[in-house]
Amino acid sequence: MSLILNIDTSEQIATVSIAENGLIFALQKNETQNKHAAFLHTAIKSLLDNLPNQKINAVAVVAGPGSYTGLRVGMSAAKGLCYALNLPLITINSLAMIGHAAVKHSTEKDAYLCPMIDARRMEVFTALYSPSLKEIIAPKAEIINEGFLNYIMNFANKVFFMGTGAIKIPTQQNIFRHQWQCFHIQIFMSANLLAWLYQSHFILRISTENKGTYFLF
Repeated sequence: MSLILNIDTSEQIATVSIAENGLIFALQKNETQNKHAAFLHTAIKSLLDNLPNQKINAVAVVAGPGSYTGLRVGMSAAKGLCYALNLPLITINSLAMIGHAAVKHSTEKDAYLCPMIDARRMEVFTALYSPSLKEIIAPKAEIINEGFLNYIMNFANKVFFMGTGAIKIPTQQNIFRHQWQCFHIQIFMSANLLAWLYQSHFILRISTENKGTYFLF
């Protein structure tokens, strides 16, 4: 049995939850982005206070990209807890997380996945993953223009765009001259999906550490 404290303050909605073997049984959320800092520690204390006879085995946190202030709040809290309680820290990339969600929602199993997180103006944080979630383009900041779409076409001709930044693509009308298939799907991240991903990484981390290898996800 493993109990993991999960923290996500990377975007508009912040969530803090405790999951047992990948299944959430306690959750708190905040929907006001500029109040994540005030919400976070109170929520963590409330959840941990309801575990009088149990101890968490790890702390997991979304590591970005995303809101700089939100990421700083979540990461500092997670690191502080791990240091004080001598617990392993699990981190996961926001874009990879959206990609996993897309695989679960998509019916087009041969499409490449291009998650996007809004970075204001016409800029996004993005990456490209194969249908099997192999990283093709590493996470980075990009400006949405025809050059970016030409670059993507070097790797795939059927692409799903998803996430908070994907809405920017239709504003560039000239990209649709390309003979390729472009799909948009809206992905709402679920705390349950995060818990499952964190649990998978926790199991992998424990197995590798038992072999003398240290992994930080």
